[in-house]
Order: sequence, then C-alpha cells, then structure tokens
Amino acid sequence: MTKCTGLSHENIECILMKCLSIHLFEGKIDQVDRTIYVSSVQPRVLGINQIQSLRDQLDK
Repeated sequence: MTKCTGLSHENIECILMKCLSIHLFEGKIDQVDRTIYVSSVQPRVLGINQIQSLRDQLDK
C-alpha cells in the first residue's frame, strides 16, 4: 500500500484504523507482519464519473 499511495506505514495504519472504526470494512491489522486481513467490506454504489476517476488514479 505504501508503494501505491506514497504514504508512510504509520499514515496507512491510521487510515485503516479509522475505516475499521466507522465500519467501512471488517478485519484485523497485524502490526508485526504489516498485514491487514479483510473479512467483509461495506457495499458502495459508484457512479460512472467516480469509477472513471478511480481508474485514472490507479493508472498513475
């Protein structure tokens, strides 16, 4: 995730903990192995513009 986002491990961990706290997904963070295990994800409906924006960001 650090390579894709350009963020530090600490920043990514903070974001993931926030996402867990507001139930965007369920899972566990293994700080020792720097791994996240996701067991479920909150469904979300995206519009065409949002999907295109995500695709453009992933292509960078």
